[in-house]
Amino acid sequence: MPPDRAHVLLGKAKADEAAAVALMDNPAVPGDIVGFHCQQAVEKLLKSLLSQLGVHYAKVHNLRHLMELLSHDGCPIPREFEPLEELTPFAVLHRYASPEQTGEIDAKHVCKLIAHLREWVEPQIV
Repeated sequence: MPPDRAHVLLGKAKADEAAAVALMDNPAVPGDIVGFHCQQAVEKLLKSLLSQLGVHYAKVHNLRHLMELLSHDGCPIPREFEPLEELTPFAVLHRYASPEQTGEIDAKHVCKLIAHLREWVEPQIV
């Protein structure tokens, strides 16, 4: 039996998280690339939970929107994860901006927060 959508997205989220962790200390990798993988990890974690709950979602990269969908469907995201909404611009906008436009990302802090989000989501994916 092929894995369901929630498990596929959880696996993809873990891969993006691992990429961000592996790249964050590499001086040859700009912050926007690390930020992209961080944003993708969060997006896929949220979408895995939405899939588990059977909630339909559009193809969006807006993390706040995904968190609101979860809250609306009875699965509010703990407040500690709300700062991850700030990663949304890394999905598209920052991918094509100059380094001066993207600003810095505290990758170590963000990756720790993503790990905690994953630890919160994983037990809910059955």
